[in-house]
Amino acid sequence: MTEERTNCGNRELLAGEFTHICLKTADILQRLQDYQSNEVISKHGRCVDKQNVAKELRRILATEDFGCSSFDSGVKARLLSLVEFDPFLCNKPLFLSLHCDTFISLAEYLKTNETHCFQFIFKEVHMYQCNASFYGVRSVRDPVAIDEGIEQVFQFSTSDRASFLIQLQCRGYRDGQYLQCNRPLLYKLSNLPGSLQQDAEKAGTVVANLTGTTWLRDHPDGGLKEVVERIVPSCGGTVERGSCCFLINSWNTECEIRFRYKSDTITARAERNANTH
Repeated sequence: MTEERTNCGNRELLAGEFTHICLKTADILQRLQDYQSNEVISKHGRCVDKQNVAKELRRILATEDFGCSSFDSGVKARLLSLVEFDPFLCNKPLFLSLHCDTFISLAEYLKTNETHCFQFIFKEVHMYQCNASFYGVRSVRDPVAIDEGIEQVFQFSTSDRASFLIQLQCRGYRDGQYLQCNRPLLYKLSNLPGSLQQDAEKAGTVVANLTGTTWLRDHPDGGLKEVVERIVPSCGGTVERGSCCFLINSWNTECEIRFRYKSDTITARAERNANTH
């Protein structure tokens, strides 16, 4: 009788530890999915029922966020084996150790995989000299890890062909440290005299220009900040500093732009139906 109780207790402990690993894995994958889709993650997370955790893991892993082009196939296969080989039902306690190794492998993969360490965040969109309306932006190609950075293609939708200014930043983690990149910075200058306006334009790249107002993007090697701080106070003009900015000219209701973050700098390149400045 004592031996039977011991075996029963061990089996209950085994089942409890296995369920705990599954719940922790589901929580991580849910948070990763929210992070990649720019969704706000709830303080308390989404509750996963213990009885349905295996079903939830299969559902998450079947989504596009965990496709072969954005998530390691080997790691995914190991995660699927987590729910396919229950050590309690199979009566194989050794499986629990293998599943623990799988969880550790997932954590290490997410820690080192640049695809999941960086994310583009779109801060503002301003329509520029056009009557079209802005409908939205979405990722159309999975992020691709490059040396010390990431690149990703986004589709912009408008009511008609349009020109618009887009401000964005890249944020993420490197070596366990949070980073946020806004470079090259944008400077919006207003009411500068002609000669000083020319000095500022020589130190940066003109993104857009309206009567009395100029949007300038800093050069990769910097220098625009010092010029702006020198000339603006002396002439009564105004300056606003913002995140990295590009002017997109689209000749269709949908266009695609490739953004790249590398060496602490964001760049943009038109992929379809547009050009960028």
